Amino acid sequence: MEEKEGEVIISLSFGQGRQGAPGLSNEALARVVAELDEKYDLPIVAQWEIANCVSGRMKDPWDLAIGQHRREGQYLDTFEVLAQAKIHCDKFGFNKAIIVAHPDHASRVLLMAEKIGFAALAADAKDVPYDPDSIQEWTKSRNNFLGWNDFAARIFPKLGVPLKDTQTGGGVKTSLIGAAVSGDLNSDKTNDYAFAFYQESAAGKFYYLIAGIVNPADSLIVETPEFFLGTGIDFKSVKIENNEIITEISNDCRKFKVDANVLKEIHGEKAD
Repeated sequence: MEEKEGEVIISLSFGQGRQGAPGLSNEALARVVAELDEKYDLPIVAQWEIANCVSGRMKDPWDLAIGQHRREGQYLDTFEVLAQAKIHCDKFGFNKAIIVAHPDHASRVLLMAEKIGFAALAADAKDVPYDPDSIQEWTKSRNNFLGWNDFAARIFPKLGVPLKDTQTGGGVKTSLIGAAVSGDLNSDKTNDYAFAFYQESAAGKFYYLIAGIVNPADSLIVETPEFFLGTGIDFKSVKIENNEIITEISNDCRKFKVDANVLKEIHGEKAD
């Protein structure tokens, strides 16, 4: 497939600016989308950060802004954006997609787009930068992203999902709950990661917490074993404060520390 054969432009965001702003990377990706639209006048399917930047070009029913996961509370990951794009494009018979994504993200997006059924090629987005002010720690720099990508490639297959995307396999569905959060967990002045996920099957829904500790020397990440939070619980949120992971489950606040790469609960208490 050549670019001129494209039937639709599909753009995925990279990071996010503060206070709901698209951020530097997404503004640059939006410029690539605008240039392609000027050149080919194609339908646009874009994640909301980019769609907000090119909203004046998205006025037809075959255009689509993707803003949230189809299942409430789940993180809008790469797989979900492409899945929604495929459902939408199938309605109009669009299958040949020009993918606009950050250059370090594009190869994975392209593989996933082809797996989901698109004939796809990646647009030239080599000049799209990283955003040092992104609220997503792993999208602030190339070192951060490559470290996160290596971590994701190692840990998520163990959970039954490819990288940080959702997939059903073997009767068990594994889903992230929101995005990963970042903060220093071992007092080395380097931000680490924590996230919650659940696994759902005929046996029920089981919730877990996991952390990734960043080595500041090379940005490589060591994962902790997952910590079982419970089943049938009302999980609310996870955050990192004062070198601790804090989860809110219903009205309970539970706190965890990383000790020798093992996640340990230090205490639970009623949330205010």
